[in-house]
Amino acid sequence: MRDQFVSILGLSLACLPAFVVAQNVPTPAPPPLETPAKANEAPAPVVVPAVTPVPATTPEVTVNIGGAPRGTDSLAPLPKVELPEGMVVPRGPVASATPSLLPPRPVSAAPPAKLTPNQIAQQIAPNFNVSRDYVRLTQCYGIADFMGAVTRIQASRPGATPQVVGVARSIGGLQDAMQPMVLAASTVRGEARFRADYDAVARNGQRELATSRTPNVTMQRRLATLDACRGDVSRWRGGR
Repeated sequence: MRDQFVSILGLSLACLPAFVVAQNVPTPAPPPLETPAKANEAPAPVVVPAVTPVPATTPEVTVNIGGAPRGTDSLAPLPKVELPEGMVVPRGPVASATPSLLPPRPVSAAPPAKLTPNQIAQQIAPNFNVSRDYVRLTQCYGIADFMGAVTRIQASRPGATPQVVGVARSIGGLQDAMQPMVLAASTVRGEARFRADYDAVARNGQRELATSRTPNVTMQRRLATLDACRGDVSRWRGGR
């Protein structure tokens, strides 16, 4: 216990000189206060450092008519514009103050005259003359219509010969070749009249075959007429 007391006392005595020295150190004087600036004295100028302009890095965008940037295919939507309250909107067409950039349209000539039925027929079948070849066409088409029906019936029967089948197909091809002339004749004379004229030829051939005592001879004579019609149809189509 005594040793502990002596140690504490010695430690206290050892710290005493430092504390005394610290108490004897003079305290520094406070810094002098700044004197206020005189009223007539101008303030010191403020120097602002120069700022070097930085070039813009954003590329320039050129806007075309319609609001879309150049190089794009789509047009930007138009901005929404709201009219102020109480604004009077004029009625009727408003004259534009901006002159038109388009050149004036040339005055178009009068529309071409309407084609006549004969001119239309000439465009359909240039080598077919309706006024000169109409009767021959009704004869050829009427016989082909009648004989085509007869030969098709015979070709559809069991045991029909290849010759009969070939004749039926040949007559059908002849009827198809006469279609441009049929259209030209119907344009000039009318479809109803042409149908009545060639149907009269077909009915006459049907009565002749039904009342003939030699139907085979009658058929051969009609087939010969169709062979002669082939030359006419070829000429009407521009051939020889």
